[in-house]
This record gives sequence, structure tokens and C-alpha cells, in this order.
Amino acid sequence: MAIRRAESGEYLVLVLRGDFRGGGESFAELRRAGHEALATSPLLALDCARVTFLDSQTLGLLVELLRSAQARGGSLLLFNAGARVRRWFELSGLDRIFQLLDAGQTPAALRPAPPPEARRRLLDAVDVERLVAELRQALGEAGPDGAPAAPGPAEQRTLGEIDRLLSSPGAENS
Repeated sequence: MAIRRAESGEYLVLVLRGDFRGGGESFAELRRAGHEALATSPLLALDCARVTFLDSQTLGLLVELLRSAQARGGSLLLFNAGARVRRWFELSGLDRIFQLLDAGQTPAALRPAPPPEARRRLLDAVDVERLVAELRQALGEAGPDGAPAAPGPAEQRTLGEIDRLLSSPGAENS
């Protein structure tokens, strides 16, 4: 099993392990476990210490879970994310939407707060299917080390596409 449940302060935690690829068994398990967890608690945290790979479909699923958490008045955050996982979030621009805790931080130390209105508006403007398609096209499949296969110029192209997807009227920073 690639996912284990735990608790940290007011947050329900899903401890993730391994590769998460759209269409794979662990992806389906994450979708099921994420929605089950949010039915129990609107405060969800993902422990990514043992995640070796996330693909663009998985990033889309995380946006879906974040929207579900916010619809219930809660939030979704990630912690213990290694450099590889953080890189996928940075390249996609999703690091501006998700709360990624710094090394050593745990959800137990946080007092849950609603996301800033600007972040919520950005999330509402995301077309998840288009986001996944743009990420796949710009970043390609991961290399043997799990890093994006399209370094360099593709990163700027990707960020431009993601900025267009995330932009919406009235999405100025508050």
C-alpha cells in the first residue's frame, strides 16, 4: 500500500510512498484515500518524504483535492517534500497555490487558516484538464531520476502557460 493515514495536530495526514502516475494503482489509491480523508476532515496534509515521483495527472488530482478541501472550509498542504517533488510544483507554478511547508515544519505546529483570497481566486481559475495537458507537453515524461525531462527553455514556456491558466480577472494579489 502506497498510502498510510496518520494525524498531526488538527490535520489528517496521508503518508505517501513511491511513484504516483496517472492511471496507476497508487494514483487511484491517492484519489480514493484523499476524498475519503476529506469526508472525515477538511484539513488534509500530505507527507511527501517518501514520494519518488509525481506526474502531471497527479498534480491535477492534488488541485482537485485542494478544491474539495476548500469547499469544506479546509485546506490541503504538503510537507517533507524533497527537492524533486518541490521542483515539479515550482515548474508548474502550483507552488503559488499550494502550501508547501519548509523542512522541519509539521502540520501539528500550524493553526489552520483559510487561504488568502488571491490564492483561492487563482485556484478557481485553473482548468485542471488543460493544466495537465500543458504540463505533459512542456515538461514531458520524467527522466530516470524522476526529474522533468525538459529542462531549460521549456521551463519558461511552461511557466508562461501556467501563468495564463492561473490568470483570471480580479486575481490580483490582495
